[in-house]
Amino acid sequence: MDAFVARIKQALEKLGWDGSATLVAVSGGPDSVALLCVMQRLTQGASGRLIAAHFNHRLRGPDSDADESFVRTLCQQLGIPLVVGYPPSPIDKKTGGGSLEHAARLQRYRFLLRTALSYQTRYIFTAHTGDDQAETILFRILRGTGLRGLCGIPAKRVLPDGIVILRPMLELTREEVLEFLRSNQQEFRQDQSNWDCRFVRNRIRHVLLPLLEREYRPHVRRSLIRLASLAQGLYEFLQPIIERNSQEAIISRGFDHLRLNAIYLQQLPDFILGEILQHVWEHQGWPLGQMSQKHWNRLIELVRQAVPEPGRGQPDDAPSPPRAGKEHMAFPGENRLSGQPAEKNWEGSTETVGPEVPAVDIGREKKPVVISRQVFPGNILAEIQPGILELRVR
Repeated sequence: MDAFVARIKQALEKLGWDGSATLVAVSGGPDSVALLCVMQRLTQGASGRLIAAHFNHRLRGPDSDADESFVRTLCQQLGIPLVVGYPPSPIDKKTGGGSLEHAARLQRYRFLLRTALSYQTRYIFTAHTGDDQAETILFRILRGTGLRGLCGIPAKRVLPDGIVILRPMLELTREEVLEFLRSNQQEFRQDQSNWDCRFVRNRIRHVLLPLLEREYRPHVRRSLIRLASLAQGLYEFLQPIIERNSQEAIISRGFDHLRLNAIYLQQLPDFILGEILQHVWEHQGWPLGQMSQKHWNRLIELVRQAVPEPGRGQPDDAPSPPRAGKEHMAFPGENRLSGQPAEKNWEGSTETVGPEVPAVDIGREKKPVVISRQVFPGNILAEIQPGILELRVR
């Protein structure tokens, strides 16, 4: 077996892939073409189905269509079924919190998830490499990040619908990918926008990382990948604590809004509080990419502002923090009282999941006291009321 193929096979075994139906995301670029070719070899004669998925963003005119045509031809040659998707309307950076790249990514992953559900494939494979991991970590360090950001791109992610995203090439370099393709005389497409240094990520890839390797540390990519691995280990240890406290702090949530008990949250140290805010933000499906450490610090400050100063008393309608040990400590997806799975109904509805808030008859004239408002990336409005932090899409 080819060494490159063997390493991907080993990575999949480590990630727990059981060989069942799999969807491979294929852009036509070198990384995804290499992954698709490897998976075609690994699944020959196997019972699990292999399907390719290509999303034409229609952002680069004829080049986007040429990518699609290439992927169609490749899948025909490999004998792999292909599903092609298109955006329902032109992709606008406004839907990505001001980032066209993030807006495109949202559309692409929605397509992959819908396709996986439609074709009943348990796994989605993407072709991120160790170079992507190093670039992501360095980008986040420069922007400002915490522990969660240092974890980088996860090798495995389980979605609420039971679909599992695996990235089996995170321990491989881009040069190893290109060598595999060269040795197999396999063609691929090049996205010319990846060379446009007007974009920060491209400057990191083509300017900063080569400079660091040349002038400071030849193996800087390996060091960054090791840092991500260490951060992931620590985050996995803390994750149950973060998830439990997130559930405790949520008063109510809907598709486009979230209410948090600031009195409960203010008892937590800034480090855990910041991780909780990032956790619930991501759970809402709001863009993380545009949120810098400065933004998270500002959200932490808003939580602190929502809590009355000592000696000033607490408003009658402010929520009370739950008493530890008095009720079931819920993990995500559980009913707080019974421990059974909670019903999920996000579209246009509200699910009360957090600490019980005393009912208050506010009357027709009484309105919530708004202490402060601030808009965050993704057009998310943060509003603080006594004891409450409310987040909602504007």
